[in-house]
Amino acid sequence: MDISLRVMNESKETSFDFLVVGKYYTAYGIILAHGHPYFLIGTNNVLPMWIPGTIFIVLDSRFPDGWGFVSAQLPGRYGALSEIGVSCVIGYEQLVEDFDHYIGVVERDESSISVFMRSKKLIDRWWDQNFTK
Repeated sequence: MDISLRVMNESKETSFDFLVVGKYYTAYGIILAHGHPYFLIGTNNVLPMWIPGTIFIVLDSRFPDGWGFVSAQLPGRYGALSEIGVSCVIGYEQLVEDFDHYIGVVERDESSISVFMRSKKLIDRWWDQNFTK
């Protein structure tokens, strides 16, 4: 990966090897950090992780049903994210309404990953019904 694409603590050791050039990926959440989008990508074989949006081409700009937004610039628990450059989170209900869930996904907490996987199935079903490649 080109060093200019690294904007949020990625290093030479950060691996995106599971990504395949030319493959379609679904974003399960979006954050804006340091003015750059990051997509929450997870597959059936890879736990979810935030990946710089600069390495993707967005094919459809719609959001699935039930998605929401939370600002990290306002007081509240999500405000802690502003300390690491995150200005907002967009995604499925639990990701934007339950800060403990958000942190659990990042830290790969078993319970949070279980909720993520259930949300992933709903989002995948929505895209199957609403996206034509």
